[in-house]
Amino acid sequence: MPVIKMGREIQSMKARIGFVILLLILVWIGGCAKEGVVVNKTAPQPKEGKSSMDNMILIPSGVFVMGSDQGKFYEGPPRKVFLKSYYIDKYEVTNELFQRFVNEGGYKDPKYWSPEGWQWKESSRISYPGFWYGKEYRKDPFGWDYHKPEQPVAGLSWYEADAFCRWAGKRLPTEAEWEKAARGVDGRSYPWGNDPASCSYANYGGCQRFPTPVGSYEKGKSPYGLYDMAGNVWEWVDDWFSVDYFSQDKGKDILENPKGPEKGDLKTRKGGGWTYTEENIRTYARWRNPPNYRDYVTVKGCPIGLRCAKDAK
Repeated sequence: MPVIKMGREIQSMKARIGFVILLLILVWIGGCAKEGVVVNKTAPQPKEGKSSMDNMILIPSGVFVMGSDQGKFYEGPPRKVFLKSYYIDKYEVTNELFQRFVNEGGYKDPKYWSPEGWQWKESSRISYPGFWYGKEYRKDPFGWDYHKPEQPVAGLSWYEADAFCRWAGKRLPTEAEWEKAARGVDGRSYPWGNDPASCSYANYGGCQRFPTPVGSYEKGKSPYGLYDMAGNVWEWVDDWFSVDYFSQDKGKDILENPKGPEKGDLKTRKGGGWTYTEENIRTYARWRNPPNYRDYVTVKGCPIGLRCAKDAK
């Protein structure tokens, strides 16, 4: 057999052996993923989101204490609140899930938007979140660490958050729903209880330079098992903001399914963020911004994200 021909056959055999080895490696990796060795099974997967209830937690109906007399003047006094049962997302909405909204025309279809939101989006030429560099979250020309698939989507206006939840067949939670899911029925100051905040419970106060993948803080879960209700990114809720929220219906001992003012200029956000202090990540802490506010990086910048809710049937 000529030397050249023999050399070619040896090279071909090596290529086939290499291909078989590669296949075996891929099969082994796939098996590990199924066993949870290389994949974080607690993180939301792309197939979950649009209309799936798999990634949501049922919050049972009942009374809880909302607000506090230990915070700012607009964070109390505490009131007893009754809420009917509802579902709420276990995790903050991730870049990966929000990518589906972008890919499936969420920014192009007015049926998902409020009239004011659509007008703002069109006039501002908005077509993707404020912390993306284009219509794909993976684009990151400056090396900012905001663009991993399991990180929470960041840089959203209230209008965008509202549109996403509508597209997903859900809605934004009310402020009361968000707070109950975060603190439960025992009036705790933080989702994990009343122990002082630390970097083992949540991403706040510069514990990390950027938002962490959702579900990273097992010790920081709420009583109902929700992750990142303290720190990481702020989260929009449905309510218009009012400093007199806790003064509504003063004659009633228990407020029933409150939804805040019917109109206003500012929307409410909850949960604090990775650059904010301990007082901002308390379960009863609240802040406000115009619905078109996206919070680009400022001196104390911390972009806003979301999680959605849904009525229990």
